[in-house]
Amino acid sequence: MDEIAITTDELKKHYSQLRAVDGLRLRVPRGSVYGFLGRATAREKPRRLRCS
Repeated sequence: MDEIAITTDELKKHYSQLRAVDGLRLRVPRGSVYGFLGRATAREKPRRLRCS
C-alpha cells in the first residue's frame, strides 16, 4: 500500500447557512498530485484532477 501524504475524514465547510463541503473523505498517496478545478462558488461541483 502507498504511504498516505494527506488524509481527510468527514471534512465539512459551511458559509453561514450554506453547506459547501459535507463529509469529504480523501486519501492522497505520497508522490501524487490532486487538485480541484472549477468556479469560485460553493454551489457548483468542482472537477477533480489527478496526476500521478
